[in-house]
Amino acid sequence: MAQYLSLPRLEGPISLTLNEIATIKARISEAQEQLNTLENPMNKDGAVNLDSTSLKDRKNAEIASLQNILSPIRRMPPEIVSEIFMIYCSMYHRNYGGLHQATRTRIILTSVCAAWRNAAVATPELWSELKVYREGYRRTNPADSDIVTQWLSRSGDLPLHLNISLRMGYMGNISEAFLAFSHRIHSLEVCLPMKHFEPFLHLPKSSFPSLEKLILDFRHRDPFYFSEELESQYPSGIEIFSDSHQLKYVKFDEDGFSSVLENIKLPQDTVTSLMVSATYCYRSQFPSVYFDTVRSMNQLVHCTIDFPAQRFELSDTRQPIILPFLQSLTLSTGWDVDTGYDAAFFRCLYAPLLKDLHLVHESLNHMELVKELKRFHARSAVSLSSLHLSSFYGDAISGKDIIPLVAVFPSIHTLRVDQTSTRLDIRPLLVALVYNPNHPGPLHLPNLEELNLDVPEVEVGEVCNLIQSYWRPIDKDNAGANPSLPDVEDGTSRLRKAKFLASDRQVDVDRLTKLAHESALHGIQFEFE
Repeated sequence: MAQYLSLPRLEGPISLTLNEIATIKARISEAQEQLNTLENPMNKDGAVNLDSTSLKDRKNAEIASLQNILSPIRRMPPEIVSEIFMIYCSMYHRNYGGLHQATRTRIILTSVCAAWRNAAVATPELWSELKVYREGYRRTNPADSDIVTQWLSRSGDLPLHLNISLRMGYMGNISEAFLAFSHRIHSLEVCLPMKHFEPFLHLPKSSFPSLEKLILDFRHRDPFYFSEELESQYPSGIEIFSDSHQLKYVKFDEDGFSSVLENIKLPQDTVTSLMVSATYCYRSQFPSVYFDTVRSMNQLVHCTIDFPAQRFELSDTRQPIILPFLQSLTLSTGWDVDTGYDAAFFRCLYAPLLKDLHLVHESLNHMELVKELKRFHARSAVSLSSLHLSSFYGDAISGKDIIPLVAVFPSIHTLRVDQTSTRLDIRPLLVALVYNPNHPGPLHLPNLEELNLDVPEVEVGEVCNLIQSYWRPIDKDNAGANPSLPDVEDGTSRLRKAKFLASDRQVDVDRLTKLAHESALHGIQFEFE
């Protein structure tokens, strides 16, 4: 105990015996009693007794020092303190978002006291994530490099997760600090102009051997920094990631004159998740580059492509795209322009394991898409589980036109339609979805279990007819119990969950509330917003 009392400040955990704790408590009580006798600093003449005031200050300091030693957190093992810090940082990251906020929590923990700073610095898990963020044209300063080096050095040998967001700024000398740890980087997210990414481009292809997740956002790059410049500097392509054989997840967001994928080489046999998006492009290579990239990655399980809004002729749609392991696919085309990219993609695609399909179809030529979907379905013998349709706009498309598209995949268990135009009449689709085992209509979905419609306007009566058609009989001998969930007599499944979201404020809320209550008795969870 004496060694703790002699220290000007405590910088680590304390170990006290029960006898020492009792001794400290007794000293606090004794000092408190002495302090009570010094409450009046005035002497008999009414003057301030300086000796009394000084003694009172010393007693207050003594009590504070003893209470500091006796604080329970001082006796907590450093492993427990580290665990608390990690939980705090993970909760802040999860609830308040982003590596930027996660970085801030570390600064807070190291600013409380010397003991907390030492505990935080000795916890490598707290320093394996870092985000460098700059807005506008503010340049990084020379001290940033030292900060990055010091931060990452505290992470020990743990995998690193880095996020560099300098939208219009410059890397400066912090790139050298990052590159010193490139062999331990597992997750790299970069958002900055393409020409300021050059410090990375010169690295050898063995620079990121542990990289598993790569996100590159070049949407704010110089639009005149296009592929010819890169091709002249890197005639064999940019190979910085070509030997990253742990790479599983790749995401590119871009715009400008050329696609980054024209130049950067990626490992083709390891990537299982690919997301590419072109906000706006000035040259025709973008769509074809995306086709070729997907075609080369035959291990894909998840794929998302947001095609550019401009229409360009595709170089070759006869070469097949064979993805034997693909399970989820999202294709986005649009801005009321008939690009036909989605139809062309399905014309090439073979994906027998596809389960989840999301189409963001903002063009007008939906019948061409339906035709190619039918051919894809027949060619791949796919048994789709989930179909999600978004952004079907224009006077040329109605709810009736969506029916043949949905009918291509009768095996689906989940159907979702959202972000539709106010001009889209959804009523034909509602009527077609009504369950009638005796007279199956053009849209027969025998496995449908979940339905989610986000529509601008809806007729309450049609919603009621649709939901009620899937009601299961109530067991009258066991009133109040949930209806049985097994399939009905005709061998089909029944709807279990339905959700409608409508912007129409004139709906009959009372009627829908009653429908939700009655549907629960019949085995359906119905929600309406």
